[in-house]
Amino acid sequence: MASTDISNFNATIFSSNLRRNLEAKGGKMRPYVTMAEGDLYREDGLYPFIKGGGLPKKITQRLPESPISSEEYSNRRISRADYQDGTAIDRQDLDRMQVDPWADKTNILGDKFRRLEDLIIQSAALGDALGGDTGSTTVNFTAGNIIGVGLGAEAGFTNAGFTYEKLTEVLKDFQKDHIDLSSEKVCITVSAEQIYDILQQDKFINKDYINQSIMTNGFGSIQNYMGVDWIITEVLPYMNTALDGFNIDLDTDVVTDATGSGNGTWADTDGNDVRACIAMVKSGVMFETKPDMITRVAELQANSFRPYAYAEMGLGAVRLEEEKVRAIPCDQSPVAA
Repeated sequence: MASTDISNFNATIFSSNLRRNLEAKGGKMRPYVTMAEGDLYREDGLYPFIKGGGLPKKITQRLPESPISSEEYSNRRISRADYQDGTAIDRQDLDRMQVDPWADKTNILGDKFRRLEDLIIQSAALGDALGGDTGSTTVNFTAGNIIGVGLGAEAGFTNAGFTYEKLTEVLKDFQKDHIDLSSEKVCITVSAEQIYDILQQDKFINKDYINQSIMTNGFGSIQNYMGVDWIITEVLPYMNTALDGFNIDLDTDVVTDATGSGNGTWADTDGNDVRACIAMVKSGVMFETKPDMITRVAELQANSFRPYAYAEMGLGAVRLEEEKVRAIPCDQSPVAA
């Protein structure tokens, strides 16, 4: 059959909606962080917290002096930034497609902002926080809160992916830091590679160890395993080469190729293929919006009055307490020593 030029082809009506191409889904972490409260129409905000320890003092005499305990007061600062995006529709495209793409194109706008939410939350969870009385003191991510990349490695390997040993180490560390896991649920963010690691290990999949087998009940059965909420997403950062920090710079470490399916995800800037999985409890990270997405629909005079959808959102996040966040380095391609 001879080829046909279809550059001016007008399709007959074949569908009532568009088929979306492959795209990373985001917005998965908002339910697992603390949402900021108060006046959200400002760029910077200070959120106070208090720590206090010790025990009440024993009374050993009549008419004792009134005790005064000492607590630690501090603040964490969120610096919010505004982000915007827009999409237009050309009438020539409508002629060719014979479908109305308006809802689908605006849904893509929403997906972009939801991916951005996850990027900002993860960057705040693992990055520097601003604390102190005025929110101007830099608080680094604690090196001791990075789980060993080799924990649970197979014989002959220095590094490991996600292992049962790393999971139990995280849960032990949280409890040693006095986090009550009966009232605060641990959330662990992993990618598909870490789920693959889990499917290779007996203690995760064997019914001798667990009530439900992931092998027979699917990925959904991993939820609440060991009392943990699991977020499975490809929006997940990478470790640096030294494995003591993270590629989480929103300006340099994000894939921006608009034609690729990984657009808007973290890039493996150092190329070592070690993912930084994140374990935290809800009160460990605060997320702030302004107040949520602002949208406008108008006609663009400069573009022959084509319809145009605009979206804007102010976003910011901060790690509130170092003890409530852990990083789990997982080598996605470990090499034998």
